[in-house]
Amino acid sequence: MTPSLSDEVAALAELGPVMVTGGAGFLGSHLVDRLLAAGHEVEVIDDLSTGSMANLDEARGTGGLKIHRFDVRAPDFTDLVENKRPGVIFHLAGHVGRPGSIADPVFDADVNILGTLNVLEAVRANPGTRLVVAVHGLFGRARAVSGPVVAARPPETPSQVAAYTVTDYVRVHGDIYELDARTVALTNVYGPRQQPGEAGPVVANFVRWALRGEPLRVDGDGSRTRDLLYVDDAVDALFRAADAPAGVIVPVGSGTTVTLAALARRVVELAGSDSVLQAALPRRFDRDGSAFPLEAAAEILNWAPWTSLDEGLKLLLAATAV
Repeated sequence: MTPSLSDEVAALAELGPVMVTGGAGFLGSHLVDRLLAAGHEVEVIDDLSTGSMANLDEARGTGGLKIHRFDVRAPDFTDLVENKRPGVIFHLAGHVGRPGSIADPVFDADVNILGTLNVLEAVRANPGTRLVVAVHGLFGRARAVSGPVVAARPPETPSQVAAYTVTDYVRVHGDIYELDARTVALTNVYGPRQQPGEAGPVVANFVRWALRGEPLRVDGDGSRTRDLLYVDDAVDALFRAADAPAGVIVPVGSGTTVTLAALARRVVELAGSDSVLQAALPRRFDRDGSAFPLEAAAEILNWAPWTSLDEGLKLLLAATAV
């Protein structure tokens, strides 16, 4: 279903100023654009450790944006929430990525778990603020919609442990302190502004390599699967989640999977590239990704993905400079 701007305005019209933690990042900057388009004043909190001011170039020209350069773990964040009293906070700041969490699990836990705890405490000190928390790496291993998360199998990496812990903290804080908080568990989101890298997002890497005519390095035999969601669809779900009931945990994905080999071949074809596929050593903790269930998002958020994989890849190819 294609989102309606009038629906967006109705959903958040009475919420007042909106904060986005991690708002200079890939996903956060797209959410900021959407909020500004709906007429909201937006406060971005980002320490720019991974985000970029370039992601907010267009947003900065609208006049409705303020940017605060600090970490959500800093006392400045709590003070800002108290001073601004936002109607809603979208908490997207965090350390995303399996390889990074394996390399430095203490840092990963500090940023993701303690960072979220500080956001929860800031909301607890300011009753009336709604909170939407985005988590990654959760619902490939779980199927819960509300209440405790029921894992299909135990978490296998520090990033997955953090995702489960964050979700539990949001739920428990909501129960004990009556916070108006809900969680959106996102699948693998891709789109413009996502930065490729040696261990970066698979779609961003494939697109960059194809446009450069370089080999597309596919882990293992290419049979691993991924559920991939275009960024505009993910932003729409996050937006709608601000109006969802407190306490829910909503999985948001495309509902389908694609193998890495098939994805690589399709990127090469759509790019009109001469690139070839090149087998790479599989990463130790790489697993098949599950297709995220769509029923909860349809029921709770009145949401469904509308961008097909081909459409999303074409949009990303058109927006990627090499």
